[in-house]
Amino acid sequence: MSPAPSQNASVLTARGLSFTVDAGRKSLLSGVDITLRPGEFHVIIGRNGAGKSTLLKLLTGELHPASGTIELWQLPLSRHRARHLARRRGVLAQHTELHFDYRALEVVLIGRIPHQRNQVETGEDVSIALDCLRRVGLAGYENRNYLTLSGGEQQRVHLARVLAQITAPRPSDAAEPAPPPLLFLDEPTSSLDLHHQNQVLEIARALTRERGATVLAVLHDLNLAARYADTITLLSNGHVAACGAPYAVLSETTLRQAFQQEVRVQRHPCFDCPLIISA
Repeated sequence: MSPAPSQNASVLTARGLSFTVDAGRKSLLSGVDITLRPGEFHVIIGRNGAGKSTLLKLLTGELHPASGTIELWQLPLSRHRARHLARRRGVLAQHTELHFDYRALEVVLIGRIPHQRNQVETGEDVSIALDCLRRVGLAGYENRNYLTLSGGEQQRVHLARVLAQITAPRPSDAAEPAPPPLLFLDEPTSSLDLHHQNQVLEIARALTRERGATVLAVLHDLNLAARYADTITLLSNGHVAACGAPYAVLSETTLRQAFQQEVRVQRHPCFDCPLIISA
């Protein structure tokens, strides 16, 4: 079982992470450090092949590092019980294969299974699932066949599923408030239009502001990262090239070196963040 986190303690701390393939002959990550803090929206960026998805899979336990350590809520990741972890941590993959003609609501209710006793669905589970569909802009879609939805709609159904998973049951008067959750997002905007890209990231940021959640997202779009991230980690060739606030990381020199592309960085005319323009 996870210990109760203190207010100032890190949510996740990884030190010296390395990962190799081809029997150790090819290194995908080397010496990577990363810290996730309560209430933080942390974004990982980097060019294709920089190691972004590999790092995410290490932090979620899908892959095991060749070296290095990962602590989640001050406990080694390997010591967390799967069911307990599933109640507090959600992972939205870039692609989720689902070939059954479930209703959208049934897909979202899969996220409630870790909270159920003997897999018995409650009215509260249904209420939470419906609210999560509403939050992702799919109110009224609960009875739609999942397989008939567009790719972007399917992705938002899965976001609703993950949101339902990390939504704790309503506490009784005597119960302690649920600790803030942790959410991992792998390219959550890749199949979405401009409006829904911003909607998804607004939802993620609202979780950090309103519930004290910690969100880690892998993003390709540098301007989305600049607008929504509190902290950005830039990976380059399997190493951390820079980590810090958007204005510190998204400089012309740093981006030019990491992406091998000429860019111009200006102050955004509408938001207090950098605006990156390919030159």
